[in-house]
Amino acid sequence: RGVVQVQVPDPVCLVIENMDYMEFMIRTHTAPDAIDALLVRAQELILAWLDGVLAADIGDTFRIFGAEYCQPPQMRLSAYQHLVTAFDRPLVERLHRAGKTVQYHCHGPIGALIDDFLALGVDAIDPCESPPAITGDIALGEVIRRVDGALVVMGNIQLDDIERAEPATIDRLVRRAVKEAGPDAPFLLLPTAAPFVTPLPERTARNLIQFIDSARAHGGAPD
Repeated sequence: RGVVQVQVPDPVCLVIENMDYMEFMIRTHTAPDAIDALLVRAQELILAWLDGVLAADIGDTFRIFGAEYCQPPQMRLSAYQHLVTAFDRPLVERLHRAGKTVQYHCHGPIGALIDDFLALGVDAIDPCESPPAITGDIALGEVIRRVDGALVVMGNIQLDDIERAEPATIDRLVRRAVKEAGPDAPFLLLPTAAPFVTPLPERTARNLIQFIDSARAHGGAPD
């Protein structure tokens, strides 16, 4: 059993991945109108592509990515809200009108962005990294408290730990995440990313099995 998920770059992702990142950051200050024009065109292209995908009835859920390019502290929150939230909203609305669910991807510190995620009306966020990982700035329990059931929180177990830690550490991290989430929160335990090394190292394979075993033991995951 499963669902088909479609990966969707957002406008800022499409623009940045077609130019130098530093150049983009500079031009948001020196040529903001030109950057906005690029984002408008990128949004038009993505929406047209989405219309084709939806017309073909492809996909049960859609995962939008790219927000992390502009999140604080790389840019001010006001810049993020203009470059990301405002340009992503039509994508989310188009998908919701088609009856699709929207998962919103953003690595890194998200403490300042929770309200924007809620305002977008997305159905889920990932990967919700939290301290002591240097990429996170807000505890999982605090994320769940702030979203208050309005969306599904996904992730939290660092891929770096899956690739490097001992099985006992994986078990401890899973147990901690499940405890922080609590028994009633809409929470889906996942690694923060998928391994992309082939062949899969023995330690990574062993820890993925431990991750699943620990989720079943501590979180009530189905067999």
